[in-house]
Amino acid sequence: MIEFFKITHPRPIIYAFTDLRLVGFQWADDFDREHGEHASNNDPAIQRCAALRLEFHGDVKRLVHVAENHTDLEINADGLWTILIHHASRKPNKTIASDDIGLFFEKHTNDRNDADWFLEHFVKAMAKRFPEKLHKPNGNRPSRVKSDHNERKPS
Repeated sequence: MIEFFKITHPRPIIYAFTDLRLVGFQWADDFDREHGEHASNNDPAIQRCAALRLEFHGDVKRLVHVAENHTDLEINADGLWTILIHHASRKPNKTIASDDIGLFFEKHTNDRNDADWFLEHFVKAMAKRFPEKLHKPNGNRPSRVKSDHNERKPS
């Protein structure tokens, strides 16, 4: 069974989940364009939440009641990966940047900071693992990736 959740901040998005994972998402504006004005607000199958939260080792999805009439949707690291990959696949250059995280998490929150950290460390790890895949802004490939640590080179 698929469950749908509409997040309203920072940009209205509808997420689809099975019991095991996040299946994907759709911008609420696109959904309303396809199904009629305010369809995402009026559809009883879509649960409404205020914002997206990140708990790396948490459940696939969990509703967090912050205050009366204020519920957030919490996702785990796998859900974040699905969002990033799904979003990048829709872009012409098939990339994801730190600025893109602002589409999914509100600014100046721990969840946004954690998502930024997660993406930054993944990029660094992949750059070290696959330096031949890196491109500099001018299109040239670097000869090596600099390490974050002061590693001693053999003499």
